[in-house]
Amino acid sequence: MTKNIFENFSNNSPKGESFVPVQRAKYDFAVAYPDPESIPIDGLTNSILEALSREGKDLAIYPDKQGYPPLRQFVAEKLLLERQIPLESNEIILTSGSNQAI
Repeated sequence: MTKNIFENFSNNSPKGESFVPVQRAKYDFAVAYPDPESIPIDGLTNSILEALSREGKDLAIYPDKQGYPPLRQFVAEKLLLERQIPLESNEIILTSGSNQAI
């Protein structure tokens, strides 16, 4: 019989020992967590359902490499309106961080 290479990843706690989850501190200054009460769950849920209805199956494929086209257009319009910076949406790249843009 072949040894299971993943057996060392299992729980090595003695049988019957229960797992006690770590309680989060009331004030955790190590990480910038938002106040859970400030998260607009209903609004987020509605937005997700709306996006799924609108985008549908397109969400299953890789997105445009420059970022979501309607958002790029919105950014271009906002920059023109608020900062008088004329840009075309194809001149804008949306990333999840500066490293991805390099």
